[in-house]
Amino acid sequence: LAFAAFAIIYVAAWYLLAVSPLVRNSVAWRDIAGAASLFCGLALALGVSLLWFRAQTAAVQLALSEQRFRDFAEAAGDWFWETGPDHRFTFMSRRAAPDDAGASNPCIGLTPLDLITCDRDEAARERHRQDLAEQRAFRDFIYRRQLGDEGERWISSSGRPCYDSDGVFLGYRGVASDITEAREMRAAITRATSRLQQTIELIPEGLALYDPDDRLVLCNDRYREMYPVVADMIRPGVSFEELL
Repeated sequence: LAFAAFAIIYVAAWYLLAVSPLVRNSVAWRDIAGAASLFCGLALALGVSLLWFRAQTAAVQLALSEQRFRDFAEAAGDWFWETGPDHRFTFMSRRAAPDDAGASNPCIGLTPLDLITCDRDEAARERHRQDLAEQRAFRDFIYRRQLGDEGERWISSSGRPCYDSDGVFLGYRGVASDITEAREMRAAITRATSRLQQTIELIPEGLALYDPDDRLVLCNDRYREMYPVVADMIRPGVSFEELL
């Protein structure tokens, strides 16, 4: 409103200076109109400059905020992605595959289903296809992708559908991460635990291992046979007090 008022005063003063005979023939009125025109012109210029400065500041802050989120995602090993109404990728915050070459991302233009390159994941592909077709949000959708010499990589992806103010579907936005190392570590722990369990089963005496909180970690069958009354309760996680 202030800018509009200054603009009206500026135009009015300019009109009086240029057209009105009263102002042109009077030195006092001419000085007043000229001062008003100059003041309003300076005020308008200052206001426009302030608006431009605020817009530039907001743009810089937005860019810094976006970069901060990207840095967090990169540090976590994640990347952001976006698809259009046809479910084809239109944006990806970083390369989805370590062997991708060039500045362009080869995933742009593909659909999430195109990334599932392992035939053994047909069931997962079908479930995900139904989610996309029905525009449902999904979380921790896990699939495998073949990446040349690197072999299979396990990917976890989550996304939600986006709509405009009229409810028109715009596509999906989400985040994905490579969980191959985490899955391999869990598998290694499972194998080590299984070997340990097989080993302690060879011990003829009863053996049990409790953690610092007195909760059972593992035991052999001989240990369960020693306490037939509570044998059904003897399982990992049960406390020593519960067995008394």
